[in-house]
Amino acid sequence: MGTSIYNRRLGLLLLTEDDIANIIKEKTGSDVTEAINPLEYLLQSAAYDDMFLLELKDTFATFIKEEVLLLPKINSVLVGGETAAK
Repeated sequence: MGTSIYNRRLGLLLLTEDDIANIIKEKTGSDVTEAINPLEYLLQSAAYDDMFLLELKDTFATFIKEEVLLLPKINSVLVGGETAAK
């Protein structure tokens, strides 16, 4: 994995509420009025975009050496998956 991919993945996991508000403002031109939960925002974005879902899975896999299951419908990340339950 190259440095640019590593930095992009790290940056994705380190997004703050302010970072996301700035991204939304750039894309829509309007200010965000409600509170933003970064993990919830990432999961909801993944629910609407399959390519982003794959990127987010790869991002978690880069930094967490356990199986990771993303559950955007309930805004959850399950670490360990079935292998941890056995």
